[in-house]
Amino acid sequence: MHGHQHNHADYNHQDLERGLRRFDVGVDVNDMSSVSIDNIVAFFTI
Repeated sequence: MHGHQHNHADYNHQDLERGLRRFDVGVDVNDMSSVSIDNIVAFFTI
């Protein structure tokens, strides 16, 4: 997990498609909202 990089909304999905198992928890990537650990776990189990 990481944050404070000012990335765009599909950044996490693009990383996953490239095989990068990381998640930007910054609000600018996540509709200006915080992200729960459950959402992060679900993201990696898709």
